[in-house]
Amino acid sequence: MTVRAFRKSHFVNAFLTITEWSYAARTLLICGLLLPFHLGYFVMTWLLFDQTPSLVNFELLQVVLSIWLIVLLALSSMSAWMVHQGSDARWPVYMLIFGFGSVMFGFVYLFGAMGSPYVAYYILSALSILVIFDARSGAVALAYAFAGSITMAFAESKGLIAPAPGFVMRSVDVMHDARWTVTTGVWIAMVFCFLYLIIWMVTASRLHAMQQLEESKAEVERLSITDALTGLGNRRRLDQHLKNEIERASRTNATLALMIADVDHFKQINDKYGHLAGDRSLQMIANLLSGGVRQYDLVARFGGEEFVIIAPDMTGQSAIEMAERLRSKLESASQLEQPFMVTVSFGVASYRLGDSSTTLIERADTALYRAKAAGRNRVFSTA
Repeated sequence: MTVRAFRKSHFVNAFLTITEWSYAARTLLICGLLLPFHLGYFVMTWLLFDQTPSLVNFELLQVVLSIWLIVLLALSSMSAWMVHQGSDARWPVYMLIFGFGSVMFGFVYLFGAMGSPYVAYYILSALSILVIFDARSGAVALAYAFAGSITMAFAESKGLIAPAPGFVMRSVDVMHDARWTVTTGVWIAMVFCFLYLIIWMVTASRLHAMQQLEESKAEVERLSITDALTGLGNRRRLDQHLKNEIERASRTNATLALMIADVDHFKQINDKYGHLAGDRSLQMIANLLSGGVRQYDLVARFGGEEFVIIAPDMTGQSAIEMAERLRSKLESASQLEQPFMVTVSFGVASYRLGDSSTTLIERADTALYRAKAAGRNRVFSTA
């Protein structure tokens, strides 16, 4: 599978939109990631500590792990059911927060200072909840993490709870026991794997959302300067482009030509053949005009049945010749594509020093008026 195909796969696209999932679906995902990690830890502790004298109270440890696995399975089942029902209630998130937090604090209580990584794990997980769900859920998770940590530390310092009841042996060599080293190392590795997955999914989702936002902005901008019927530039695009070209021509002393094309007797076409036939005529003309100009010329719909061509670096005579070619091409194509004759009149004007967009358009419009008065289907110029 290529990288592009991988990115377009349904599986990857699903994870890229993770922040748009329902609360139940995201909770189900977190449970699905937690289950194999804690199930593996459960099996690992059983293999390492059950058959030989242990550093820790194996039965107590297994009880805590068993309770957490049961909670995860129950929460996964409820979340899956809610996803199936299409529910978007928030309570599965809170159950995950309080269930997960309680188990983490249980580990801290059992192993005292040796269990401090669990608090760090839970606080980091609370931060992941902040980004994978929302600020409200993250605030609850962080508040519970800090409140629980402070309460447990206070209770232990005051002698209200026994420190690290999960340890059977309390020698200074605890850290050197191979079994403890193995379990701690594997546990830390699993923690980092879990957090890496969360960070990857959330980061990818955020980047995907940002990319979609940029694409949406670009599409909105494109639509805002595009005529819906013909696909040409609209009046806004025309005004922006003409202003820029006039400034460039004034600054560099370059030539610039502007042509206005107007469909002859367009109202009669609409009245006799209907507005859909008129729309098809405009689309045909737009296609022929855009296909008959240079790559860097702009063809835009001026309004109604009028079109404008902005041709930078073109003299007045060259513009007249281009307009004549386009007029002839439109007349010939109309005879082949339409059940009625469609012709176009052109008015051409060249940029003069000191011209504004308004004065240049006015002179092209004057030339167009003369073409209409002279019998239509012809090209006139004020150049």
